[in-house]
This record gives sequence, structure tokens and C-alpha cells, in this order.
Amino acid sequence: MSLYWITPPGFIFTATQAGSVDVSVQAAGNNVEYSLISGELPLGLSVSNTGTISGFTDSVIFPTTSTFVIRAVDGDEIKDRTFKIYQEPLGGPVWNPNGFNIDGDKLSALLINDEYFDRILEADITDNDYKVTYRISSGKLPHGLRFDTSGRIYGNPKLRLEPGYVRKFYFTITASNGYLESSQDFVFKILDTDSFTVDSTALVIETGTQTTSIIDLTLEGTASLGVLQLPEFLNNSNLGLFYSDDNHYIPVTAFDPNPKLGPVLYSAIDSLPPDLVLDSKIGYIYGNVPANTSFLRDYSFRIAATKFNSNSGESVTATNTFTLGILGNNRDSIVWNTDTDLGNITEGITSELSLSASSTSVFDLEYQLYPENIMPAGLELNPSGNIVGAATTSGSFNFTVIASTSTYTGSMLQGPVYPHPFSTQTFSLNILPISEEYTSIYVAPLMTVSKRNKWETFINDDTIFLSSLLYRADDPAFGVQKDIKMYLEFGIEKVNLSDYATALNNHFYKRQLTFGPVKTATANDSKGNIVYDVVYVDIIDEIDGAKTAVEINGIIYYPGSIGNMRETLESIILPDSSTIKTDPKHLPRFMQAAGGNNYMKVVVLAYTLPGQAKKIAAKIRASKFDFQSLDFTIDRLIVQNSLDNTGTAYLIFGKNSITEN
Repeated sequence: MSLYWITPPGFIFTATQAGSVDVSVQAAGNNVEYSLISGELPLGLSVSNTGTISGFTDSVIFPTTSTFVIRAVDGDEIKDRTFKIYQEPLGGPVWNPNGFNIDGDKLSALLINDEYFDRILEADITDNDYKVTYRISSGKLPHGLRFDTSGRIYGNPKLRLEPGYVRKFYFTITASNGYLESSQDFVFKILDTDSFTVDSTALVIETGTQTTSIIDLTLEGTASLGVLQLPEFLNNSNLGLFYSDDNHYIPVTAFDPNPKLGPVLYSAIDSLPPDLVLDSKIGYIYGNVPANTSFLRDYSFRIAATKFNSNSGESVTATNTFTLGILGNNRDSIVWNTDTDLGNITEGITSELSLSASSTSVFDLEYQLYPENIMPAGLELNPSGNIVGAATTSGSFNFTVIASTSTYTGSMLQGPVYPHPFSTQTFSLNILPISEEYTSIYVAPLMTVSKRNKWETFINDDTIFLSSLLYRADDPAFGVQKDIKMYLEFGIEKVNLSDYATALNNHFYKRQLTFGPVKTATANDSKGNIVYDVVYVDIIDEIDGAKTAVEINGIIYYPGSIGNMRETLESIILPDSSTIKTDPKHLPRFMQAAGGNNYMKVVVLAYTLPGQAKKIAAKIRASKFDFQSLDFTIDRLIVQNSLDNTGTAYLIFGKNSITEN
């Protein structure tokens, strides 16, 4: 039976939210086996040899199409087919009233003419990595009010109003997270303080060109009633962190816009943290928090501030949700998470070791060597706990590390300053020797000053390369890669520069490479666990696969494809007549799939935490950075180090073109 596909090409599934996926592709044949041969499935999915695509997808914040090729194999027959999976984005920002009144499908506010108004709009998103910005998409604000993109509306409305008249302003504000938007209609009602006096018999609503008497305000009495305005809470919603087993006095007060009318009284809508009570008259939470051993307990509760009019008995209520944290009273405890035996690493291989401890304090821990201790040569301990570099010596080593909290400044916690704790731990590390020393060789583009500046602006943009998403952000070998490098050899025997120079006679000449698309990949350890993800740009070699030599009209030319360059470097004959050695163990993890040598022509942009590469790739695409404008022209080899040179060295190509003698 001839092998043929049953499942049509193209879209096979649409994911509308994060969740499990279980779909299948099918080809007709005997004992058909399936495999992914190119492209990328959505993060979290994989294809089995039975043709089942399964896993758990993450939510996406913009429409995403994943294109991939699955191969069906039946004996000697092979059939490939391209499929696509589409992922619907999350919904746009969700609007919260945040102090505004709900008026049908609109949010409303009552403003007093010429009195200061200040209110923050609030539209929440599920991914805090994306900032929400606001704009007025239709209508206009009352004269005197200002608006900024952070969602703040503030100022003094300044209108010509007659007593008894209310002016309405309708407008729409759109919130955007950079990819998705949602809009909310508003109505602001502006009135004058003279509108509510005993001699006012009607309240008139003005709507553009037409006025209509709508409310009879015939009242008894002789005094002005005044206008009740909502109290405005003065505190941030996050009240901070407080230690247990201590007395606390925490204000949740609100501004009273007109204290002469009557009092503001406070009440707790939800339960307060244990043993804390609310003073209803002055708006303070107070009490002695009992001792607890928890690292941190978070509490959330709502407080109501009600403004009363003592003359009329009327009232208006504003509510706000507050949060606070209660720290455990065993505040000085530090526990080491890293085993004292750091195991084995190999000399010359980039370190991915890291030390970690936990503290009951909320402050970050920093790490440093205990006095008079030293790290093995080539390695360095960063304050983050990352051990960076590559060992340049072998043997067994011991060193002691101090973990301590950052110094408390008094800006976050209430109460006295506590001495910051510390803990020491001694670690052992065994560094395996190597028979040969290795180095790396790469190429980099020649760029003008303006293009270098353009690149540096892009690669240093922390709104794209979010530090919270990076793997070992403080390690030069990982994190964001500031320089454009395409490695030809990651691990080639360290010899003299003159020995490398012997390879430049034929396949090395000045030529241009091309940037391809931005892609992502995953790096796994020997057990299949994800260590990190990587974001990179493909490098396109237009003469990829060219023969090592071509004879035209009796003249032999040596095409300078990347493959030919690498083959030439790996064929260098040394003075002792031996062939130079290479070691695939120096390849980065993402090029070591299934333990093989899977060299890739790429420029790495950033190493990320597992599952975060696609976010940064999306930000890069959204930035519309033009890689092609950088001009990837190469004219030299860059040798990381050699036997006769401890630093970076340049070997200039001998020719400017393939035809040059």
C-alpha cells in the first residue's frame, strides 16, 4: 500500500486559551511513524511517533501561528506535510471602576466646578510584563482637566455654569497592552456648588445644545445644603510589611473634601489580620500582631470611608482594597538550598553552577567569599550566587561562602531596624582535567558607528530584554549577549595564532552574510530537563553547501561558505604533523540535542529562563528592529585566545573576494 496523507495540510487546531491539547494527524500506510522535522510547535506541545500532538499550552498575548513539518514514514516511503496551529490571544485589559460610579455601561463621576479632581484609571491585564497605556479615543474632557497615558485624569474643571445646571461630558478611553485593546465609556457631570441651595427649585441637565428641566428641588429650610463628595483614600493600596509579635498603628485615612458638612467614619468590609482592629473615627488600624513562624502571610481587605451630611442625613461611601504582609518572628533564619558537594565540572567548560539559600527575611540574599577564601582559577562568584567563567585548572577544591541579606534602609517596613542576618557554608568542587586546551573562533560584522549605535540601543533595551525573564542575567556567557557573534568553532584545540592563520589561504575572503528570522530553542540537560531557552537570529549563508573547490576556465576557486570555513579550520595540520582537534562538548546545550553535534549558524541574542524565550522573541518582533540594516560583512577570524596570546586576536582574511589572487 502506497503511503499518503489523510489529514489535509494547513491549520489543524485553534487554541483559545491555556490548557491541554490532544489532536492527531494521520497518514494511510502500514505501521506509520511520525516525527517533527522542522518548524516549531507551540511551547509545551510535542508530537509522538503515533502522530498525536499533545501537551499543555500557555496563553498568548497576541495572535500566534506556529508552522511545522511532520514526517510520516512507512518502511522505505517518506511523506512530509506542513501544518499550522493557531493560538488566540488573551482578552484585552479588563476595566475596574476604581472609585468611579457605574452608570449603565458607563463609568461616571460627579465633579464640582473649579474644585480639584484627581483619579487614576485602572485596567488590569494577566501578564504584568506588558504595561497598560491609555488614550482618549473619542469625545473630550471638560475644560481644565488634564489626561496622561498612565491613565491619570486630574485638574480643576473650569466651566461657565448657572446655578441649577449640570453639564455632562461623554468620552471614551481605550486601554492597550501594546497588542490588545479594550475601551470604556465615561460620563463626567459638572455642577456648581451654588446648585444646591434652598432657593434652587430645579436641577437642569445640559447636553450639548439642549437643556431639559428634570428634577424638582423644592426644599424646606434656610441653609445651604452643600454637595457631598466621595472621600479620597490617601494611602497606597499596599500598606507594606510588618513583623509579627509587635504593636502596629497603620493609617488608612481618607481626605475629606468638605469637613464642615459632617464626619467621615470608617468600617471594615472584610476581616482584618489577626488581632488588628479599625478605629472607625480616625481611620487607623491598630493592635498587637501575634507571633507566627510563617515566612510571610499576605492579607487583603476592604475599608469603607463614609462621608455624612449632618444637616440632611445623606451619605456617600468610598471603598478601597488594601493589602499588607505579616512577617514571621523568626526573622533571622537563613537555610542553604544548595548541597555542599557541588559535584564535578570539566576544565575549560563554561560553568552553570549556582549557589542558593533562603531567608525568612523578604530581602534578597547576596553571596560573597569568606575572607581569605579563593575560587578555583578561571571561576568567579557573583553576588547573585552564580559561579561564572570556565575553570583553567583541575583538582579538588573547597571554599566558604557567606550568604547575607541586603542592608535594611527603613523605607519599606514599619518599626525598628533589625540587623541583617548571615550564614556561612563550605562547598567542595571537583574539576576534571582535560588532555587538550580548547578555544573558540567566531566572526563578527563590520559596522559603521551609526549602525553600532543602533545595535547597542536595541540590545540594551530592557523593555525588550526583561531581566526577570533572563537565565543567569549577570553571567557574561548567558543573559543578554551584547555583541554580535557567529561562532565557527566553539571548541577547537588551542594552538599558536600562526597555526590558525594557515587556514586562511583558500576559503576565507571578505563576504556578506544575511540575517534570517528570530527564532527560539530549548536547552536540556542529560536527563531531558529544561535548563534554559534561547532567543537567536538565524544567519543565512547564500552559498551554503558549496563545493570545497570549483574549477572554471582552468582556474580553481575556493567558495567561502561557512561549512567550508569550518572544514578548513578543522583540517589544520600542526607542526607535529597531527590534525587539530575539536571537541563537541563545548557546543552550547541547545546545539547538543540527543547528544549529537548540531552546529547552527546563529547569532544568540539572549538566554532565558525555561518557557520565557517566546515572550522576548515576541517583543523583538513587535519592536520591528531591522536586522538587515546592520550589514553582516565579515573580513576576519576572531580567536578568543591562543597559546601565544591570552586575549582576543584578529586574523584578517587575505582576500577581498573569491576571485582575488
